Amino acid sequence: MTTVLTTSWLLPPDETERLATLHRYADASCLHEPVVNGVIDLAVRIFNVPIAFVSLIDAENVLYKANNGLPQLARQPRQAAVCALTIQHNKPFIFSDLAQESQYSQLPEAAAVVIKHHGIRFYASTPLRMPDQHPIGTLCLLGYQARTLDTIEQRVLEQLAELIEQTLVIREMCLANNWLGEEHWSRIQTTLTEGLWELAALVRYLLKRAGLQVPVPADVLEPISRRLTELHSHLTVHPGSLL
Repeated sequence: MTTVLTTSWLLPPDETERLATLHRYADASCLHEPVVNGVIDLAVRIFNVPIAFVSLIDAENVLYKANNGLPQLARQPRQAAVCALTIQHNKPFIFSDLAQESQYSQLPEAAAVVIKHHGIRFYASTPLRMPDQHPIGTLCLLGYQARTLDTIEQRVLEQLAELIEQTLVIREMCLANNWLGEEHWSRIQTTLTEGLWELAALVRYLLKRAGLQVPVPADVLEPISRRLTELHSHLTVHPGSLL
């Protein structure tokens, strides 16, 4: 099989250190955790998009470990993924309408072909940064219709990413230390999953009351944002706080 090498200009200057961080916090099972899948389901519902996923970006490939809306897409070459831009610049990217040449032309050539093939017009991503600030992947929203994200929508997307980030950090902390271990991680995961179920119920209620609107109204997003802050605070204190 021919190896496709990532175009050098897509690599960030700290790529070696970034890959070391990726290998520390991510493994084959890390994004199959119920917490991560719960966040992805929330993203689809909150933003009313057909596709949301978490990607991990290794040296040559983008791995789609938690994916709602494109289940057939498990991996692709890094240079064929828009996520590569997010990793290269370590910042969020939003393309409101990729049918416009001014936006479409900003994509790597191979990524542009993939986007056109799937009929994607809207793309928004935010990096998943570990404590050393190296991004190991992305949280992404995609859609077939043009749309924007206003300031509070972007903040909620970032909060969802922060919940995944801290989940991966606490997971690594538990599984790398015998005094915490898998049993401790299981208890934390149960508590977080229950919190996400409660948040999902709140989201359903708020969206039913408000109806489908783009952008999502602030009076819908503000209580969601507050609840995400509460969930994140459990993870930032100490794993033992969830016992």
